[in-house]
Amino acid sequence: MNFHVSSYVSGPAKIMLMSPTLQHFQLSMRALEKSPPESSDLILLELQPVFHSVQSLSIDLQSGKDETPRTIEFWTCTQLHTLKVVHKLALTPEIIQPLTTFPHLRSLDLHIQNINFGESESEEQPRPSLSGGFAELRELSLSGKLSDISAFLEATAPPDLESLSITITQDIVDDLSADDRRRELDSVYSKIPSTLHRLSLALENGNVSDSDLIPRAADLLAPLHRLPDLRRLAFRTDIYVALADADLRALADRWPRLAGFEWTYAKRTLERMDENKISVAWGDGTVPAVPTLIAFAQAHPQLRRLTLPYVDLGSVPPLAEVPALAHGLELLVIHYLRPKVPLHMLGLVLDRLFPDLTCPRT
Repeated sequence: MNFHVSSYVSGPAKIMLMSPTLQHFQLSMRALEKSPPESSDLILLELQPVFHSVQSLSIDLQSGKDETPRTIEFWTCTQLHTLKVVHKLALTPEIIQPLTTFPHLRSLDLHIQNINFGESESEEQPRPSLSGGFAELRELSLSGKLSDISAFLEATAPPDLESLSITITQDIVDDLSADDRRRELDSVYSKIPSTLHRLSLALENGNVSDSDLIPRAADLLAPLHRLPDLRRLAFRTDIYVALADADLRALADRWPRLAGFEWTYAKRTLERMDENKISVAWGDGTVPAVPTLIAFAQAHPQLRRLTLPYVDLGSVPPLAEVPALAHGLELLVIHYLRPKVPLHMLGLVLDRLFPDLTCPRT
């Protein structure tokens, strides 16, 4: 049974909460923003037994925009298999260390406001090691600043992680110098375990005052070449980080079991492209070409989902030169196409390359 709470718990709902079949519980305090604090405290008090009985727990204790989130000692719920904390957290070893000992925890999602290791943050003392735990953890999602994400990965070092999702919530262009950004990105990347199969990276809050400071796609992709068995890779950025033809070609000999690749932008960036406020270099070999798309698919026979920001339709080869790949690609998303270029020939080429393509409903 699943249960979602976003307001005061009524009598019948209380009975349901006592059900022994309740395994998945979601709590959000956002709807109580205008309620007196006593109401929120009462709800949390009544729900304490539930927190210690369910296998899956999702909590958002931020009841008001400027209020400090209330506290649930989720790090004592040792029976959890899945934990998601939506509100921002100030993490300390006293919170992190118990989590690493949960015997069944397979999925963890944290939104980090900051990490405080106390005195050990000084240069004279190394950060405490909390490694050796997270024995069952397979999926990890972290949101926060680069330095805090790096610190969490360094301290905990999950040994058998398969899926990692990172959302960088700081402005890495205007808040960090190019050298600092490169150093902090490299620090995060160096702590990604070689066991990883799925990686998602999102860059949020991008405000660019100098386009020369924007990271290149190669800066984000090249450090991942050391991972031996990536199967899904996704990038989403608030800022326009161009994906060049050479970037896609450089991945032809990487990750032969890749099943999904996504490079996309936030909605506002896609809208700026539609409004021609972002200049896309068509026709100079920069934008990924159709032959490169074909080679990428050939190099990754297990690829099923592919999302690209654009493809240069001026590079569509004659149909007679297109191989009948019989490739199993099922979903192809291209966000932006060169204006006033006919799509008929591209459609014929795609049909020949990818006969299993489906047309998703909008």
